[in-house]
Formats: sequence, C-alpha cells, structure tokens
Amino acid sequence: MRARANSRNPKPPPKAAAQSRRPKPPAKVAAHAPSAPWWPLLPLLALASLGYVFTQQTALLLRVTLITMTIGGVYWLVVILPQRGKARHLLDAASADDPAASAPAAGTA
Repeated sequence: MRARANSRNPKPPPKAAAQSRRPKPPAKVAAHAPSAPWWPLLPLLALASLGYVFTQQTALLLRVTLITMTIGGVYWLVVILPQRGKARHLLDAASADDPAASAPAAGTA
C-alpha cells in the first residue's frame, strides 16, 4: 500500500516528490500556458480610471491622497521590506487537528 500525504503523514511519497520536480516537456508547457487575449486592456482601463479620479479631486484632496500614499510607501520601505525573509512565518503553528488550538485561552469568555 502506498503512503498518502495527509494530516498524519505530511510527507508526500518519494515518487510523487520526484515527479513534481521533473521539468515538463516544452510541448506540454505550451499546451497548458494561460492565454490572455484581453491582456493590455484591463491594466490600461484601471490606469485610465485612476487618472479620471485624480482629475476630479480638488487640489487639497489630491495633496492629502498623495501624502497618505507617500507615508504608506515609506512605511513599506522602512518596516515591511527589511523583514521580507523573516516576518509573517509561524514556526510552530497549531493545526486544525490540535485540540489545544480550538480551546479558548485562559481568562477569555
């Protein structure tokens, strides 16, 4: 009987792991490549919408919007970007099968 990957046995069978790392032949890649016939239309439509919104604002609201966007960009550059490799990773995350994960914390109602 082959081993299956599930919550009790998280490792996939070695054969499946080897097959997933094998490169696909070019013919299969081309056959399954996503097509986007309307590709440039949607981004251009979004940019045109943003341009329209910016032209309809008063000068004060436009300045407030640009200042808010600048503050957010600086925050991203100073705080979020330097943590790229180490932030937002739970090293010992509780699984759905863990009974302690569903129990409420002490002192909470």
